[in-house]
Amino acid sequence: MTTSPRSTMVPWLPGPLDRAFVRAWKAGLEALAEALFPEGDPAVPGFETTELVPRMEAYVDSLPPSQRPLVALLFVAVDRLAPLLAPLGPRLGRRPPARRLAVVEGWRGSRIWPLRVLGNAVKASLSMIYFSHPAVFEATGEPAGGAVLVSS
Repeated sequence: MTTSPRSTMVPWLPGPLDRAFVRAWKAGLEALAEALFPEGDPAVPGFETTELVPRMEAYVDSLPPSQRPLVALLFVAVDRLAPLLAPLGPRLGRRPPARRLAVVEGWRGSRIWPLRVLGNAVKASLSMIYFSHPAVFEATGEPAGGAVLVSS
């Protein structure tokens, strides 16, 4: 999130807590983007090529102020609650990308409804931004004609 001195993510939080929340959100966002859309496959662009993190930040900045913390909280929760919801490891951002992907995919296929919701919400949120990038259209052979692109 590109917060200016006059804007905050969560207006009712004191400044230091708001800044900590923003840092946690950015860490979770980066960790999940890297795991779900990794670089290195020559056939498809990864999270850095598609500028997924800054474009997701721009998208969240475009939301009404009351909705911004809700989207950010999704990434904070998935990253920070992983030790409780996927034991045998630290928070998600400190695990290797392949393990992060395995955790999220495991949640997406879980019989436990809240885990399915968390996994699918993260995947859907990031996919929306990822698939709107011209490099993804080019890689998939789809025309970018009527697509609405989210840029930073």
